[in-house]
Amino acid sequence: MRAFEAALMKEDAILAEGAVIERLRRRGALLDEHVLAASLVLEEGGREILGEIYGSYIDVAAETGLSIIVLAPTWKAGAGPCGRAGLDMDMVNSACVGFMREIASGYPRLEGSIFVGGLVGSRGDAYRPGEALPGGEARRYHAPQIEALRDSGVDFIMASTLPSVEEASGIALAAGDAGAPLVVSYVARSDGRVLDGTMLGEAVERIDGLGCDPPLFHMANCIHPANFARALGRDENAPLVPSGRLIGLQANASSLDPEELDGREELDADDPVRWAGAMAALRGEFGIKILGGCCGTDENYIRRLAQFLADY
Repeated sequence: MRAFEAALMKEDAILAEGAVIERLRRRGALLDEHVLAASLVLEEGGREILGEIYGSYIDVAAETGLSIIVLAPTWKAGAGPCGRAGLDMDMVNSACVGFMREIASGYPRLEGSIFVGGLVGSRGDAYRPGEALPGGEARRYHAPQIEALRDSGVDFIMASTLPSVEEASGIALAAGDAGAPLVVSYVARSDGRVLDGTMLGEAVERIDGLGCDPPLFHMANCIHPANFARALGRDENAPLVPSGRLIGLQANASSLDPEELDGREELDADDPVRWAGAMAALRGEFGIKILGGCCGTDENYIRRLAQFLADY
């Protein structure tokens, strides 16, 4: 059994990183228009600022003794974007994973407790489900990057901020073809639906029923914990809790809907303690055990969350 899968079975709660790309933007980092943060790994200054951000999250795990998930900055580093940026896709994905392993090696006491995921995103805008790929096309489009991340030695593939179950199905099939363990994370609304209108419970059922190896688990991101609690409380999503299939959340600091946050210049954020308390409550009420941050969060949010979880 892989170490990450063993940790999922053994541990009551696992931290996930907080925001990365948004923090880079707030600090004025120059993100490539095609591959975003992936190109920073190829520059000394970029590696330094990325190392500070990832390190701030791993420091929290070191302080509290919790395991942590960190994600290679490969969200938009598929074949198409890399080609438009004039970069070799295999090299970029390998460099990003190697960079994450290098950071993890700086924490020898956490060996076996830092899990590196290879991040995959939708081809189009994550907040516009109309730009999502059909399943068959998504399977072909995402396969090269999934294979590159697998070969780079990630612990799992994280398909994140997905607005469409159709594109998610293609990613799941491509991961199955590659024999790569997968986690699927959807952008959700408080009404219990993925952005394409599919109820979360139906999304999980559809992906799990594709006939390939199912994802290790499902999760959501880019939604405030209070809104996520409302989403899971919908009658149509009631089977998710006893099924144990949707067990993760990387939550926004803001309670605004995803579309309202897209492109917003001013930071909208809840108080870290209140946010962390709402996150920890999801553990007891809905069995959410993979807990981290998304838009608007930083190490202060993750530290408060870890303190709640350590005392759980």
